[in-house]
Amino acid sequence: MPAHGYRYAHGWAHRLAICLTADEQQTLERWQRQGAPVLARRAQVILLRAQGLTYAEIRRRTGMTINYMFKWVRRYVREGGIRGLRPARGAPRRPGRPLRPPRARPRPRPLVGTRLAGLRRAIAKGMPLTDICRVYQVTRPQVAQARRQLLGDVG
Repeated sequence: MPAHGYRYAHGWAHRLAICLTADEQQTLERWQRQGAPVLARRAQVILLRAQGLTYAEIRRRTGMTINYMFKWVRRYVREGGIRGLRPARGAPRRPGRPLRPPRARPRPRPLVGTRLAGLRRAIAKGMPLTDICRVYQVTRPQVAQARRQLLGDVG
């Protein structure tokens, strides 16, 4: 058995066959049962590859992407076993997507001159209210005011 617990089958990097020691197998099984979800997924990939399953079979069983599996098998092989699966020390933790601060509402700008003319054309053409507010950076009350002016001018 090779020193780092792997062997190349047929000389292809994507066909890495993993040979686990008893200690490594116990550690990976423990991670799969009790570890953090990230480590459990990595351990699952290595254990299934060590059983001789192909990447396609693992994908069908687990739903993991091929690239994800390649990445962790390569790391396992290159970094000498289980050490390659652990998060790097000092690596930033990536929590879920950060919450966005609430969007600031557009500051109402005075409706004068060409801006008012463009807004009136949009209202006359029947442009949706949300689009008018976004494009002209106006509030709904300003659109209502321009509508009243338009109807007052027409009628």
